[in-house]
Amino acid sequence: MLCKILRNFDYSENGFTRLHAEAGSEADIPADLVDGLEADGYLDSGREPAAPTKDAGAAPENKMQAAPLETAQADETAGDAPDELDALRATYLEQTGEEPDKRWGIKTLNKKLGL
Repeated sequence: MLCKILRNFDYSENGFTRLHAEAGSEADIPADLVDGLEADGYLDSGREPAAPTKDAGAAPENKMQAAPLETAQADETAGDAPDELDALRATYLEQTGEEPDKRWGIKTLNKKLGL
């Protein structure tokens, strides 16, 4: 497409050969490059600019976000008595030999211990 060059730039028609477009001249620019170069102010194609497309945003399946680990921990242990929770964690460690998950609250620890 024949375009008026506004700013100097290099481009390629075939992906191998580098061509130079000089400001103030006219050059035959590949059609697939015109929109981007014109939007960035490198050339004037003399045609009406394309209508902007409306961004629909993220797809619904991409909008849900998992709660951070700290939030999950705070949710389960919120309202638990710290002394009772510490005692249950110590009991779990003693009976299983494994550290209990820090996200587990009293209810979960009671289930794991069979209480």
